[in-house]
Amino acid sequence: MTTGGVHKMKRFGKTFVSLLVLALFLLSIAPAALADSDDSNDTEEIEDSNDEVEEEIEDDDTDEDKPEFRREIRNDRLEIKERFKDKQTEIREEFKQRIDNFKEERKVIIKQLIDERQELRDARLSFQACEEDCDDQKDVVRDAAKKHLDHIANSIIKSIERLEDKVSNSKQLLDEEKEELLTDLGTAKDNVLAQQETVAELGENATAKEIRTLAQELRKTWQDVKHTHQFTVAKLTSAQLEHAVEKHHTLAERMDTLAAETDDESVTEAHQAFLAHLEEIEIEKAEALEVLSSIGDEYTIEDWREEQHDVRELFRDSGKLVRDFMKAHRATQVEQ
Repeated sequence: MTTGGVHKMKRFGKTFVSLLVLALFLLSIAPAALADSDDSNDTEEIEDSNDEVEEEIEDDDTDEDKPEFRREIRNDRLEIKERFKDKQTEIREEFKQRIDNFKEERKVIIKQLIDERQELRDARLSFQACEEDCDDQKDVVRDAAKKHLDHIANSIIKSIERLEDKVSNSKQLLDEEKEELLTDLGTAKDNVLAQQETVAELGENATAKEIRTLAQELRKTWQDVKHTHQFTVAKLTSAQLEHAVEKHHTLAERMDTLAAETDDESVTEAHQAFLAHLEEIEIEKAEALEVLSSIGDEYTIEDWREEQHDVRELFRDSGKLVRDFMKAHRATQVEQ
């Protein structure tokens, strides 16, 4: 085999392995990245692995034995597959554990709220049945109401703080986006804290009307917080969506390089199919971002969820298109 042939084979190897790395990332990001996790650390590890594989291939430039080189490429490819299979399993298990913990915490909070609500109902019934000295029963009702309102406020505050942590640690949001979201969340939390303080200050002579008014105000605050919460989650999801689309473009660039090395019709068709798919993703992404920018005016949060769901469905088709391209390009190398 000529020296030029060896170098051509090695160039293919480097580009092919890089493409494989990105393809595996693409397959792993579709089910998880648009849910509730931050995939930035996994992205960095993928890029580090990509660099390591390319360095290993470059260090082997003196080897002119084509079968041995192909064997090394195949071994590298299998090693990367196993490495990412393990990483995918780890990510799924970690994500599942986080969901299970959240569900368990949610069950505890709901049970506490139900118990407190029942306690409040019982206290009201006792007060209504009271015929003589009812001051003690009145105290029981007031204390149960205060406890219930305080617990609701605590639940809202914890929800806001969890979201603040996600925004602060996001690798995809811009600094100005983080600042804007954290400001909105901070304002919402301050409002709840102020109402919680008012609940704590309710004295022994607090009337039923005062307690009812506080409950109504807290309910209204929760509606405002829920809107802020939903919009923040939408922004986080949107940032992850854009990050995934960027990875698609990186993948397309690697495909461009490989497709330029051959005029094989099957490679060209597979290449064009992925580019058309990427164009469709861009159109759907633009529509989703348009909806997100007009939430509260022209669109609702449900409209956004439908739009981002359409993009996510397209992501699920990306893996097959990548595999089709890689299969077609491998076939041209075997023929040579």
